[in-house]
Amino acid sequence: MKYMSYELKDGIGIITFTREDKLNSFNREMWQELYNILDQEKGNDNLRVLIITGKGRAFSAGNDIYEMDKLTRTENLYEFFSNGFARVLRAISEFPVPTIGAINGLAYGGGFEMTLMFDLVVSSKAAKFAFPELKIGLIPPAGLTINPSLIGLKKAAKLTLLGEPITAEEAFKMGIVDFIVKPEELMDRVHEIAEKIANSDPLAVKVAKKWIARQRNMVFFGEASGELVFLANSQFARESLAKFLKK
Repeated sequence: MKYMSYELKDGIGIITFTREDKLNSFNREMWQELYNILDQEKGNDNLRVLIITGKGRAFSAGNDIYEMDKLTRTENLYEFFSNGFARVLRAISEFPVPTIGAINGLAYGGGFEMTLMFDLVVSSKAAKFAFPELKIGLIPPAGLTINPSLIGLKKAAKLTLLGEPITAEEAFKMGIVDFIVKPEELMDRVHEIAEKIANSDPLAVKVAKKWIARQRNMVFFGEASGELVFLANSQFARESLAKFLKK
């Protein structure tokens, strides 16, 4: 794999994003790599819990703006957002065993949205979270459809409409993050939590996971993702991307 690594040991799987020179932002190939792992491992009876984390100073900065700028046709944008971004986030939400997000650094845009799909989130104190999409003519589908059920409509609206970064501590107080640790303690704490899950009855855990996933409004998420494709092809979004890339 080019943009991530995967290992499975003692029932615990770990996906690590390794595109750290680009803040682990997602291009089409990276979305496909992640989907392939999820699709391959969803039927693995030896897997009890899945951890997803990033290498470097970012968990993920979201979708790769440089690649988005190259997608000039609607069908290409549909492939990027619906067959890439939305398909992967849905696969994480519906993954048959619990998922734990180990947020090692900044989680912006799609990286923040992915965080909302994890069953548990352990964050480094150094992490920050933000939805900057509206500033470039886009929307965060999960931020608008999944986040309100986690933290309440008003707080979710504030995060989306203002797009201002929040700290790990603020995310914890809102209920987005479940545990906060020092950066150097992140993976030890995540493994500790994962081992507790892996040592529980696997069938009961899978049933519990199924009902946890059903609480997320994936119907609304799908509809909002479709509107994202429309917005990404707007003149404002095109001009905003061009301005950003000139900085």
